[in-house]
Amino acid sequence: MKRSDLTVVLPEVKVEEPPAPSAPEPKRRQKRRRELPPAIPVASFYRLVREISQDRKSDIRWQADALKALQADTEANLTGLFDRANKVRRLCKSKTLRVDHWQQGASA
Repeated sequence: MKRSDLTVVLPEVKVEEPPAPSAPEPKRRQKRRRELPPAIPVASFYRLVREISQDRKSDIRWQADALKALQADTEANLTGLFDRANKVRRLCKSKTLRVDHWQQGASA
């Protein structure tokens, strides 16, 4: 047999077209993530941080970005504490938050 006598027939492969892009949703359905205003007033928080840091050491200076990051993290921690305490309250089927809800929420 010669090499030219061998013929291999490959099956035809169908190439699928990518799906057409879907139509954009109306603007009223799109939810934009907006930055929420701080829960603690900025000036009050900065004043509190500076007061606490001066009690520790008198020559501490804070950068504005550091204070913003500290405030964001503080508010996230407080929000988490409130959420956990509220979850404990719901599990206890209570209508109000009590001290023991805070203690159980803080340990969770």
